[in-house]
Amino acid sequence: MRFGLFLPGVVLAMAVGGCDNAAELGPRQAQSAQPASAPALTPFIGQPYSALEAGAPQFSLGRLGLTESEQARARAAMAVEQASWMLQGGGAQALVFAGCAQEGCAAGRGIVAIDPSTGSAFVGVRDAAGSTQLRAEPRVETLLELMSPARSWENAQPPPAPAAP
Repeated sequence: MRFGLFLPGVVLAMAVGGCDNAAELGPRQAQSAQPASAPALTPFIGQPYSALEAGAPQFSLGRLGLTESEQARARAAMAVEQASWMLQGGGAQALVFAGCAQEGCAAGRGIVAIDPSTGSAFVGVRDAAGSTQLRAEPRVETLLELMSPARSWENAQPPPAPAAP
């Protein structure tokens, strides 16, 4: 009989003693889905790519690992910058920066798209030399393709504006 009374006390002591911190017993606080290394990109929505490079230099073409010739090609394809937009779908999102060649979008188009949750970047160029991914990022590329009317990252477009009431 004594053993029967002793066993629950031992189990309780082990359970409480196993916690080094009493706070561990309560509910855990939610952790942010965004790693500490990924910067906040929302201030750059509606801004051109040059604003991102100035404000977050880790996303400059050189820091993204592009060679000098790839950087020159991307800059030529994005000479006329457009305002960026946030693209969302299928549980993914990307901040998209696009631009066209000085001669127009038919002559060249460049895309830099960044996953704000990871900081991973996609860079693509379509010009006279063809369509090339200068920096691949499969998740961002898939999002660009799914949300494009032509199902191609080359033709990424901002979402349509909501209709006026």
